[in-house]
Amino acid sequence: MPSMQKKDEALDAVPRSVKLFIAYSYKDEPLFEKLKNHLIPLELAGIIDFWYNRKIEGAEDWGQCISENLETADIFLFLNSSDFLASRYVNGAEVKRALERHHAGEAEILPVILRKCSWEYTPYSNLQWLPANMEPYASKKWDSEDDYFYVIVQGLTGVINKKKSKPATLPNEPQGLPLDVQFFDKLIANNFVYVDKTAFIAKLINSKLTYFFLSRPRRFGKSLLVSTMKEVFSGHKELFKNLEIYDAIDWQTYPVIHFDFSAIGASQSYSLEKALAKEVDKITREFNLPVPEGPSSTKFRYLIENLSKREKKPVVILIDEYDKPIIDHVINDAQREINRSQLQDFFSILKGSGAYMRFLFITGVSRFAQVSIFSALNNLIDLTFDPDYAALTGYTEDELVEHFSGYIHRFAEKKNYRFDDLMVIIRKWYNGYSWDGRTKVYNPFSILRLLSSFEFRDHWFSTGTPTFLFKLIKEQKIPIQELDNIRVNKSMLENMEVSRLAFIPLLFQTGYLTVIEKIEMDIENTEFILNYPNRDVRYSFLNYLSNIKEDY
Repeated sequence: MPSMQKKDEALDAVPRSVKLFIAYSYKDEPLFEKLKNHLIPLELAGIIDFWYNRKIEGAEDWGQCISENLETADIFLFLNSSDFLASRYVNGAEVKRALERHHAGEAEILPVILRKCSWEYTPYSNLQWLPANMEPYASKKWDSEDDYFYVIVQGLTGVINKKKSKPATLPNEPQGLPLDVQFFDKLIANNFVYVDKTAFIAKLINSKLTYFFLSRPRRFGKSLLVSTMKEVFSGHKELFKNLEIYDAIDWQTYPVIHFDFSAIGASQSYSLEKALAKEVDKITREFNLPVPEGPSSTKFRYLIENLSKREKKPVVILIDEYDKPIIDHVINDAQREINRSQLQDFFSILKGSGAYMRFLFITGVSRFAQVSIFSALNNLIDLTFDPDYAALTGYTEDELVEHFSGYIHRFAEKKNYRFDDLMVIIRKWYNGYSWDGRTKVYNPFSILRLLSSFEFRDHWFSTGTPTFLFKLIKEQKIPIQELDNIRVNKSMLENMEVSRLAFIPLLFQTGYLTVIEKIEMDIENTEFILNYPNRDVRYSFLNYLSNIKEDY
């Protein structure tokens, strides 16, 4: 009996109803009341719990009540008419916030064409509308008003059923948190939680293209992503059962050359060139090939060509944290330039080796100008700002709830909080990273530390005090109080020179600022609004500065 009771309690902890936020013009209230009557059976069945402004009691704070419901809604139902489009909803903060949550995967917007109106000029015109035929309530194509509202409710329930088709994660989740696991095979073998990013990898593979680059801040899942790619290209299909990629690609085995620059031991007494040559020699021996003489670039070219010829297959090259030799010496101009030059020579052979390569993937914290490091790789496809890959690393809100709700429920129980209320706090602390101004993700390191410690603190910031940033603040006399809502051209973030480090792009690339809005000026120019991603970064960064203020 005790075990049965525990199971029932766990099931009760999982939210059973979908929260619906309905926005409409008060001039459309008669039509809203008709729709509400069609929704009440769903509410009585526990399928939905809907909210609208009329539910606000006289003594309640109007703004706070709307804000709270905006943050906890699962679906936004906007009832569009000429009066609604002329109201503050479409032009105000409510719709803007709903769109942010929609694009971040935290909620969904379902626009309804209630009365004939200029819907194509709404900020959500590109979404799927109800009804699908775009015929408003008064259209002669409806046999009756019940037909219209029935179709609206059917469209809504279709979205709800899709949401609920995802398996619920119960509080007694057996999977462990991968706190220090960066190897995919180890993660799967030990039944750690894995947030499935393999659909993105399948898309890259199926594109048949070769040269890819991704920039993301430290501790953002880059190494696990590279390790996952390594297992895919090594043909270890059995590791990917029940993951998106399992049936999505033509599984083949390729020889994989993997460089982890965080493990390449260069120092002042042991040059980067020597460290690179030593690493290439080690990999060459692992493939049972003879080790040639010459500089590291010659050894690298030899490895690629001879491994491909021997295996009669093109090779896959995975390079993780390519820019570590630059970042480690970011305030040492002489050593930084030496390392930049040696990296440029090393990578210069990649384009000429294209005939022997199936796939190249390079990750790093920084995205330096093309001429700085990858001068020969003018066909390198940069995924950093690509909206299709905005969630390639990090956790979206849906992923967080799907994979970690068991831990969040335990956290909520321990702190005597409601699940939804705790999620609001987690969101403020750790969500907000974006590279397209729409899709928002949580820092995975911070989430794993939070759910293992049940403690809100600066988990990400505290793992690496950016002393070089504070040195630049001092040298360039940066007004740190003006780092909110900075407007920059996209090219400024993409083309930072190693020899002339600009402070704002460096803050962005290292994760202290993120994109909160993307503005397409015209077909040639894109601008971004940058700000701190979340409370973890904002308060920790400013607090650290205040503690060392006397140094300025």
